[in-house]
Amino acid sequence: MDMRTRLLTSALLLTLCCAALPAQEQNYVPTPVTISKEKVKLGDKTYYSHVVLERQTLYSIAKAYGVAVEDIYAANPELELEKNGLKKNSIIRIPIADEKAVAVSAPNDAADGVTHTVKWYEDLQGIAEKYGVSPESIMEANGLRDGKLKSRMKLIIPSSSKSESVAITEPQVEPEEEAETNIVEGDGSLPAKTDDELATEAKKELDFALILPFKAAGGFASTNYMDFYCGALLAAREAGQNGIKVELSVYDDGSSLPALGTERLEAFDVVIGPVGKANMEALLQRAPEGCTLVSPLDPKTGSLSENWPMLCQANSDSNEQYADLVKWIADERKPGDKVLVIYEKSKTALRNRMDTLLRDRGIAFTELSYNILEGRNIGDALKAKMSTGACNRVLIASESEAFVNDVVRNLNVAVHEQYDIALYGPSKFKSFETIDIDNLHNVRLHLSLSYYIDYDREDVKSFIMKYRALYGTEPSAFAFQGYDLMQYFTEACSRYGGKWRDRMDGKKVELLQSDICFERLPGRSGLTNTALRRVIYGPDCSVEILK
Repeated sequence: MDMRTRLLTSALLLTLCCAALPAQEQNYVPTPVTISKEKVKLGDKTYYSHVVLERQTLYSIAKAYGVAVEDIYAANPELELEKNGLKKNSIIRIPIADEKAVAVSAPNDAADGVTHTVKWYEDLQGIAEKYGVSPESIMEANGLRDGKLKSRMKLIIPSSSKSESVAITEPQVEPEEEAETNIVEGDGSLPAKTDDELATEAKKELDFALILPFKAAGGFASTNYMDFYCGALLAAREAGQNGIKVELSVYDDGSSLPALGTERLEAFDVVIGPVGKANMEALLQRAPEGCTLVSPLDPKTGSLSENWPMLCQANSDSNEQYADLVKWIADERKPGDKVLVIYEKSKTALRNRMDTLLRDRGIAFTELSYNILEGRNIGDALKAKMSTGACNRVLIASESEAFVNDVVRNLNVAVHEQYDIALYGPSKFKSFETIDIDNLHNVRLHLSLSYYIDYDREDVKSFIMKYRALYGTEPSAFAFQGYDLMQYFTEACSRYGGKWRDRMDGKKVELLQSDICFERLPGRSGLTNTALRRVIYGPDCSVEILK
């Protein structure tokens, strides 16, 4: 069982509702950490000396010793743990927790109040507001010297009658002070909201569900979906640090769809999942009007948005990518450029779709068809369709890896004979393993993608460092997707409440791995993500990311 699986129920202390899981499928326990008996003194401070074992994490170590991860960072500045993470067999210093800071008041105080366990996203002011008492009364009841709290700390909350009356005024938050996510509209500015809108729409507590095929029977879960879950947890954690409480219920639909009733579905602000088309359609049939179900990964579920207004299709399907490629050609085409559509004989469905898109844009084009057995002899016919004095903009109306590979090979021969070629393709081309990457650079492949990570971006670097520090491993594309979707929906729902669909319709949000711009497309009652990223492979082996 890898570390991410072990963190399923302990990583970030979110509420985890797994009513649909058998007991054995919830057996995700953190890596055991034994408190060291060795201590070391540095200056006037004493620390535990802890030897890091395989698969131990900063989080599990901090939890075992009763300190914050940040305290461990501060105690080991030379190791740069926040940047480098942990290394097996390394020795780190652990500060000794201040027992006085967690002392509780006398038993007779507890009898008049309640006990509260501090969650990772809570602070003293928020807890005081929750119980209608003053922060000072909580500090006094628990013998606290300052307002700093630790996760899982037990607090005695005095009764409100013993606490001085404090009037709590809800702060007015200006839109420009809120945003972590980059929501753009036109010039990139956040749409302004009035004070009335802020007061009636904003939500500080959100209820989300995550339905993924973990297939966790026997204590082992799907690595990809665990990555997705871990990314989502990290985004929810950051939301909590910004004052937005996210309650996340997690269900495993690896063997069957969870038995969620209409009332429970209606209570969720957002349900992310399930992944497959069949399970999504089954859940849509029992979902009440106004419920939001997000298809997080499978583009095939996009067709369901024709009949189900509750569906939000997050992963742009190939239709959107081809439409974007044709628009891209229309934007870049210069006088004299040739547009060529190449397709496989007898396979005309995609070719017909491409023809329609080009004609709707008023783009003149020529066609070439052949079967793969003719590939070795098609060079002359291909060059006869192209221009020698202008750019040849080529679309391949096929998603067969063998056929695309053959076309790219023939295009490379033409490039070596000084033909100017720009090939346009969907994200699927990027996944083809048999195509020489140099050949894609030679034909200047223009990719329209649902996902692409720019590792030079500072926010991407920051996410990777946080993910490494928390989980001790590298984030995969699934982790980025989980983070992006959770960040988008916590931001949208916390800002606009149940009105988020209307307020976010057509507004582009730039995230780490993907962009989101939900729109109601013609013939569809649900929302479809129309935001795509464009990447160009240059002949000098460069990769250009277009903004």
